[in-house]
Amino acid sequence: MPNTIVGLVLFVLLGTPGLLHVLITERGARPVRGYSVFRETVTVGVVSVAANGAALLLFACLHQLLPDRTPDIAALVRDPQRFWQDSYSDVLTWATSLFAVACLMALLLGRWRNKAAATPGRSKGGGLLAPVMKWLVPGGGVDFVSGWWKLIELPAGLAKNKRITCTLSDGSRIQGWYFSHNSEAGDGPDRDLLLAAPLTFRDVDGTVRHEPKGAACISARHIVLMQVEYQDAE
Repeated sequence: MPNTIVGLVLFVLLGTPGLLHVLITERGARPVRGYSVFRETVTVGVVSVAANGAALLLFACLHQLLPDRTPDIAALVRDPQRFWQDSYSDVLTWATSLFAVACLMALLLGRWRNKAAATPGRSKGGGLLAPVMKWLVPGGGVDFVSGWWKLIELPAGLAKNKRITCTLSDGSRIQGWYFSHNSEAGDGPDRDLLLAAPLTFRDVDGTVRHEPKGAACISARHIVLMQVEYQDAE
């Protein structure tokens, strides 16, 4: 970790593109998978280095094309104090612009990852870069998503409404319209399913009770069987 204020500021700014990339990928269509601290740190570092490097490469190209309108990095290296006093305005403007470009690249990469992961196993185009990206990031492999997500969220484009029937561990059943559930990548017991009215409760002895209003929250640890009826298919 840096031990000066300037070093700390540079550390935060240089790592911001990678952090933005991680944040945008966590807001994708698929459930968020928990990663280790090491993997998240490496992801932030690699994306930050790649995005900042691409922004600097862009600046180098612009400097070759427009040498009079871009800061002279060689002069900055030779005499940074004098160069900063003479051209601090241009340096700040270009540094801010390159920082914004790096952040934008990291965000676009995160958006692309979300789009590629939204419908696994399906091609969504991509133009001339599609074969290259498919080769760099091949599909398949281990699918780190929950069964609930595949059953409820994945067919969202095929059915707007979902009528869910849950058989509980004591033999009773509850039926209602899908409202929401915990978006976790794993199928753990510490998650809930919310169903909206009209609700139908069937006890173990066969007694049926209808609730025209309200909602119900069901713990995953008590669900033995979940059946989903898709309606309003397109």
